[in-house]
Amino acid sequence: MPITPQLTLDDTETLTLYCSLLLPTQAFKLGQRFDWTINTVFPLFRQGALLEQLQNGTICGALPPIIYALSAKGTDTDFLSGNVDVHAALVSLAESAKIEAEGVTEPLALNRWRTACLLAWYCFHQTPGNSEAIRITVLTQKAYQCGLHQIDSVENQASFGWDKMSEALLEDWRHVWWTVYILDCCASFSTATPHQIETESIRTALVQNKPELDINRSTPSEKLFLPSDRADLWKLAQDISKSGGDNAASLHLVISILLKEVVTTYRRRCQNPSPSSEQSMSALEDYLSAVQLALPSNYMRQTRDRLRGETDNNCHWRLLTLLKIHSARLLMRLPCRSLDTPDWYIRWEENLEVCYRMVEVIQQWDVPEPPAIDPAMCFITDFGCNFDFGNVFEFENAFDFEHGFEFWDNFTQ
Repeated sequence: MPITPQLTLDDTETLTLYCSLLLPTQAFKLGQRFDWTINTVFPLFRQGALLEQLQNGTICGALPPIIYALSAKGTDTDFLSGNVDVHAALVSLAESAKIEAEGVTEPLALNRWRTACLLAWYCFHQTPGNSEAIRITVLTQKAYQCGLHQIDSVENQASFGWDKMSEALLEDWRHVWWTVYILDCCASFSTATPHQIETESIRTALVQNKPELDINRSTPSEKLFLPSDRADLWKLAQDISKSGGDNAASLHLVISILLKEVVTTYRRRCQNPSPSSEQSMSALEDYLSAVQLALPSNYMRQTRDRLRGETDNNCHWRLLTLLKIHSARLLMRLPCRSLDTPDWYIRWEENLEVCYRMVEVIQQWDVPEPPAIDPAMCFITDFGCNFDFGNVFEFENAFDFEHGFEFWDNFTQ
């Protein structure tokens, strides 16, 4: 009796095979779930365009299986479980997802960039470490080489081929750039190393987040750019608030930029204390206060603004932004060893109040789908309060320990 050889597939091939056998309704539901969860906290795709691009083949190759697998994995969908190790497959894909294209005008360049960014985001949060930080560093360097930071530069557009693209395609590439920016921030925060991206070098407009973007439009709407002076960030926040469309993600980015500056200044202050670092931190406090004043009315509230029709997605973004505001305040007011004991106590009490505000935000955070929670925020809030809570043990009788442990129990819950 002849022996029929059995075909064996690795996890990556099995994942691709099973995703290719999905019914159209299954694929649609997984894509839709990805759009309102993962794409909310890591906006790699233009709002309202993901499902259409999945159907028309713009998103192709290994990217659709990755999208479906992440959606299924994050929501415990069982059509893949038991058949394939999704994590092993995604890690294997990440190892092979290299940007080989020398320019953005090459065929499938956008698809490859999206694949690399999405896998870098997944691996960084699933298996954080030096190797993942290095992966993000390489990706960031490649983004600079390909000119993703110069999409809207009048002087340099033609050098990279941006002048040959439609406005809709340029908007897709802007989403790629700003997700690279997010990855660079995450890698820097986790490794306590300098950022790769120089904010002053960016001449790529903020994403518009308008699903009605006309692909045949020859003249784009007014673009918003990062100011060269951090003192003018409040003006950008004000302009975003006045602009039409969904501005939640753009406002979140403004606060993320300030948090990035605060983390950088705090790191420098710890590594090389000097009066200039204290002055820089004091200036950042003023900038953050100015930005908060420029935010829309009721933006700092901790509950959903139902009277004004705030959507679940916008409320989610706003609460993420509030947590970053409080995280920035926490770092700004962390006690320094050079402070006198009375000043140290004042700083500690201020930070304790900030921690309580963070708890109040988290208590109001009702997210129906766990993947809609940015893992980076969990790291930031946990680290910030751990660090702040640990400061008290450097001094005897710094505060009521029983009260402090009661607070910590409430926060960790």
